[in-house]
Amino acid sequence: MSRATAALRRAGATVGGLACLAAVAALAVLPAAGAGAPDAGPEARLVAVPPAESVLVCPVPASLVQPDVGDDQFSASPVPTESRLTAVATGGLASGATVTDLAGGATGALVGPLVAGSGAAVVSGDLPEESRVVRGTPSGSGDALTGTTASRTTAGDLRGLVTGGCTAPGIEHWLVGGSTEVGASARLVVQNPGRTAATVRLEAWGPSGPVALGSQASFVVPPGQQAETLLEAVAPEQRRFALRVTADGGRVTAYVQHHSIEGIVAAGVDLVVPGAAPSPAVSVAGLVSAGQPVDDPHAPRLRLLAPDASGTAHVSVYGPDGPVRVRGGEDLVLEAGQVTEVPLGGLPAGAYTAVVDATVPVVASGTFAGEGETLPDAVIDEHPYDRAWVAGRAVDGAGGGTVALPPLASSAVVLAALPAERGPDVRAAGRTQVVLGGRAADGSEAGQVTVDVPAGATVTVPAADLGADVVAVQVEPGEGAAVAWSVLATADDGTSKPGSLVSVLVPPAVGAPVADVLVRRVVAVG
Repeated sequence: MSRATAALRRAGATVGGLACLAAVAALAVLPAAGAGAPDAGPEARLVAVPPAESVLVCPVPASLVQPDVGDDQFSASPVPTESRLTAVATGGLASGATVTDLAGGATGALVGPLVAGSGAAVVSGDLPEESRVVRGTPSGSGDALTGTTASRTTAGDLRGLVTGGCTAPGIEHWLVGGSTEVGASARLVVQNPGRTAATVRLEAWGPSGPVALGSQASFVVPPGQQAETLLEAVAPEQRRFALRVTADGGRVTAYVQHHSIEGIVAAGVDLVVPGAAPSPAVSVAGLVSAGQPVDDPHAPRLRLLAPDASGTAHVSVYGPDGPVRVRGGEDLVLEAGQVTEVPLGGLPAGAYTAVVDATVPVVASGTFAGEGETLPDAVIDEHPYDRAWVAGRAVDGAGGGTVALPPLASSAVVLAALPAERGPDVRAAGRTQVVLGGRAADGSEAGQVTVDVPAGATVTVPAADLGADVVAVQVEPGEGAAVAWSVLATADDGTSKPGSLVSVLVPPAVGAPVADVLVRRVVAVG
């Protein structure tokens, strides 16, 4: 065969291949409806997308990092820690929701189906040391699955109330809070409920900028297991701390158990849970002031990080009587990569909501402390404190949701109506009606109240107003200003000062439900 003939054959094969590629049919997935949806064409078909299983991973009970050593009189844990879990499923989820271990099995204590009641399924019980996962498959947009764990310790280094919501796994989590300075411990817990291993990467920031984590910046979490890292061992002496957790190969959950002592006196314990990804407008609802002066180190504080670029920010604070001016919050300079704190001392006693409006995307959280009583037989005469961390949420994502109330504590819903325009010279106007509904332990509707929230104000509603034995609360904002909210939990430590143990639950961001999609055939040219 001549070279000319071979060349002609190769050319013919190439042309034929291109013709075949041009004729290949492919499927295009289009939005089912709505503005901007393309013309589906006559060959399009509506395909129903079945709802995916909802998976919520719950925090493990609070515990000390270091075991007790030495004299029993100075024991770090003189009393046991109580830990409980409450999970609630409504709608179609109520018939099939279950509690499993992290690997998806049903071994050990507190596993099995939620107990079906009149309108919802509920389970509540002592939380074992191993993590628990709440699972269920929704059947409609009105279904809700929620769970909360709580640990209460009334004395010792771990004295405090620790609450944490059971959260959905993801590929990115922003944890803003805690510290690794002397006297503090920050234990990162990463949980993998999936069936494949997840490679986890950490990025950290402190007061001076990014923090190098060395070889601990990446690790693998096997399927159905969890991994723990002591942040003070890999990033010591960071008075202010922020962390980004990303995962490849699987979805994970992450949180930090932060506890501290001042000398030998307990200074608080709580979980730093994921907040909103960087956003130009972030709200922090549920900060509580006891009326501390401006220079009190236990007064509420706001923590900010602009991870990528420098900019400026303004902090608006809304209290029971409306907007409150914050000294130094009107013009705040943010340096890229540096964790900044804004003190909120000097506020009258009450619950507050802070909103950060920045020229660059930021992440934020808040913290406050509850003061306890000194015990009569205490070695030194100093008051213990408990600390609460409050994760920030994007203002454009503020809205309703359902939260299981923390067991072992009394709860109140903190609501704030956020004005669309915020600033030192802006007068908030208007009101937003918010409907609160409660679920009782038997699954029935406990009660419902409508709360009229003035724009630019924070309102607190005790959960007891919704009825007796309420285990979950549902928030449905009406038309008007965006609503930021949280659940404030308080508990007693056995002294004469009630409610000195504090914690705050922030509702998870509610994603849009997956709708039906249009599928049509297109010609793919390659």
